[in-house]
Amino acid sequence: MSRKSEKVDVKQVFLRGKNVCFGDVCVRFLQNNLLKKRISFVCGKKNTSLASKRNLIKRYLREGIVQIQARIISNVDIVLIFRGRGDVSFENIVADTKSVLERANLLKKTNG
Repeated sequence: MSRKSEKVDVKQVFLRGKNVCFGDVCVRFLQNNLLKKRISFVCGKKNTSLASKRNLIKRYLREGIVQIQARIISNVDIVLIFRGRGDVSFENIVADTKSVLERANLLKKTNG
């Protein structure tokens, strides 16, 4: 997994990508021609005014991805967007992250 940092790439995902929301988390994704997945995290000032809270939420989103990164399909650019209020728990953000990725069909099917 590599984290996306190029502003141009993130802009392309917002312009041409598909959008799926669940709970406080939305995901925008776009297929790429690379052999790896690239993931970016966004938490806006409108939802959470303090930078320390936004950074905490992005850490929670990253940890949710780390727990399931082996199941995420390759060849995709993903932008995870937090749309809720700043007073949410770690467990809720991780659960919403997993659910939104399942709804977007970005997770590999598991046997069993």
